[in-house]
Amino acid sequence: MVTVPYKSFPAVTALIVAGGKGSRMGAGQNKLFLPLGKSCILGETLQVWQHIPLVDSIVIVSAAGEEATVADICANMQISKVKKIITGGKERQDSVWQGLTYLESLTPPPALVAIHDGARPFYDGTDFSGFLQAVINAGIAGGILGVPVQDTIKTVSQNQVISTVPREDLVAVQTPQLFQFATLYHCYERAMAADVRYTDDAGVLEAVGKSVLVYPGQKQNLKITTAEDYAYGQFLWMAKKKEAGICE
Repeated sequence: MVTVPYKSFPAVTALIVAGGKGSRMGAGQNKLFLPLGKSCILGETLQVWQHIPLVDSIVIVSAAGEEATVADICANMQISKVKKIITGGKERQDSVWQGLTYLESLTPPPALVAIHDGARPFYDGTDFSGFLQAVINAGIAGGILGVPVQDTIKTVSQNQVISTVPREDLVAVQTPQLFQFATLYHCYERAMAADVRYTDDAGVLEAVGKSVLVYPGQKQNLKITTAEDYAYGQFLWMAKKKEAGICE
C-alpha cells in the first residue's frame, strides 16, 4: 500500500457531540460545563481539536438552550476553528445526525469527518495523523480507536454466568471515530429512516457490511460520565500539568 504524504492529507472536519445532559453525573447541569483546567470539560476538549493541524473546522452539536453557553466557551478559549454550533436531538444518534445533515448542506461537504465526544477531554491528538494515515491507506470507510480489554468478560443471565468471552478478541472503543463523510452520511440516512439505534457511529457502517479499521487508542482517553469519572478526571488533569511542570 502506498503511503499518502502528510501534506496530501485531506482536511478533516471535527464534529463534537455536546448535546447530552449527563444525567448519570447527577451534577444538576450539563456535565460538559463542569470546571476542568482553565475552563471546563468541553472547553478543554475543544482546545485539543483547535491545535490538531489536520483539522480545519469544528462543528459543535449542543443541547437545546445551551448554544449561547457553548459559544461563550469557544470565545473564552479562543477556539477559532468552530464554524457552527447547531442544536442536537433527543439522543446522541439524533444529535450526530443533525450534525451530519448540516455538513451535507455545505458546498462542498467535507471529505472526512471525525466524530468525538465532548466528554473526552484527555484525548491529546498527538497520533491523529497516524490514525488518519492508517484509515486512508486501508482504503475503507472509517476507523475507530480501541484499547484491549484487560478484565475478564462474562455473559450473564439472571445473575448466573452463561459463558466467558475470549478477551483477546475484544477492544474497548473510544472516540474520535474517523469516516469518509459521504459514506457515513448515507449509512446514517438509512439508519434514521428505519429508526434503528446503534451504540456508536461505527455501528452504522458495520450494519451494512462496511469495513472499519481499529487503531490503537489511548488509555487516558477517559469519557467523563459519572461523578467518579469526574473525580478521576481532575486527578488526571493535575497529574498531566505536574508532569509538564505547569502550576495552576
